[in-house]
Amino acid sequence: MGDAEQPLHNTFYRQAAPEFAINNPQFNVGNSIQNARTIQLDPAIDFTRLYSRFAFLRNGADPNSSAFTRLMVGFITSIKGASANYSRTDGTFLPGYLPQSNLFGEDLSYDAPGIGFLLGSQADIRNRAINNNWISRDTLQNQLYLQTIKEDLQLRASVDPTPDLRIQFTAFKSQDRTYQTNFKFLSSSGNFENPAPSTTGNYSISYFSLATAFSRESGVNNTSAPFQKFPG
Repeated sequence: MGDAEQPLHNTFYRQAAPEFAINNPQFNVGNSIQNARTIQLDPAIDFTRLYSRFAFLRNGADPNSSAFTRLMVGFITSIKGASANYSRTDGTFLPGYLPQSNLFGEDLSYDAPGIGFLLGSQADIRNRAINNNWISRDTLQNQLYLQTIKEDLQLRASVDPTPDLRIQFTAFKSQDRTYQTNFKFLSSSGNFENPAPSTTGNYSISYFSLATAFSRESGVNNTSAPFQKFPG
């Protein structure tokens, strides 16, 4: 197992209201709270140590064994090691938050924002906050409500098909998304609304292209079959 002493890590922040609201009591745009949760896993397998536990594989590599036995053992034990690295970070930013932070971030008089949010829960807290009067109705509150996700996965494997040849295989997948909306009270409707919501992000993934790397173009217009499979 790799370095995974802290596979789960949570953070919580409370940011005070803007200075103009602190200095002028007629404004009450509220504070803001933010949490984050990170999951980190680093599994690794040393197949060489695993193979040593089996007498057949240990004895099969002996020079006195038959050529066929050595060939089969070499094929079976060609994978020497494999490892992975996975990380995911989620976060929520809630503006216009009225309760205070008394005990480890919790406002005991409001029962807010709740143990779940303090421990990194990414459940949508907006409806609960509205129903319990946690959110400012001041129309000057213009900060965005945010939810973010960042995820990365990397895979590695080492294969030695012959004593003089080592092949390293790697693969990866990464993505990140940000959802944002101008979560605020609108006097025109008398309700809390989420104007102009949007989701943006990035996505990338490794691809094993050997199967199509040497395919030929065909047809009068030199049409490429792999190209036609690309999403439009």
